Amino acid sequence: MRKFLVLLFVFACYLQMYAAPVKFTFSGTVRYTMFSPDNPFETAIQNGTQLTGNFIFDSQSPDTFPYPDPNTGTYVSSGGPYGMMVNIGGMMLAIPTVAIYVENDSNGHDWYSASAEAGNQADQQDYLLLELYLDNDGGTVFKDDSLPLMPPALSYFESGLSTHGFAIIGQQTKNGVFYQFEIDAHLDHFGIPEPASFVIFGGGLLVFAVRVRRIVH
Repeated sequence: MRKFLVLLFVFACYLQMYAAPVKFTFSGTVRYTMFSPDNPFETAIQNGTQLTGNFIFDSQSPDTFPYPDPNTGTYVSSGGPYGMMVNIGGMMLAIPTVAIYVENDSNGHDWYSASAEAGNQADQQDYLLLELYLDNDGGTVFKDDSLPLMPPALSYFESGLSTHGFAIIGQQTKNGVFYQFEIDAHLDHFGIPEPASFVIFGGGLLVFAVRVRRIVH
């Protein structure tokens, strides 16, 4: 019976991993800010400010990188429920699209980023970029450019010249004043939540297992 439950759990994890959509969560601590001429937001953002967020992408997104390259992949998910959301200093930023970029062993580096972009930087128009980035200077994380369905461990991006973080870059005109801003945060967490649907599904599997056990015995 125990082996049967283990097999059911593994099967449930398999289904969860390969079913779209997939949500990755993250949190971090601001380590750098640049505001010109001043902070345009209605909340204080400074070194030490906490941020949390998530992005949801389609696990079956095709590689849309424009050139045939086995070591570079681009995967875009747009429209509900896909996109990226960030809460920083009590302020919510959300963009209904997310692009994941994967580079395998590019000049000795492995690179992963998830970014969401809205607006246009030209002619002082409103613009916002949200980007989670991971850079491994040993090229030891990825085997190819396929879309990761589990978050890469932050420990792979914390030694030598490796780095990771979350950036918020943008500009906006507010009350007749043109503002530019750049915020960078150190990542404290990058993972995948346990969805309620998975808990319910797992409970259903346990009920099914009990019923099978009763029938067998």
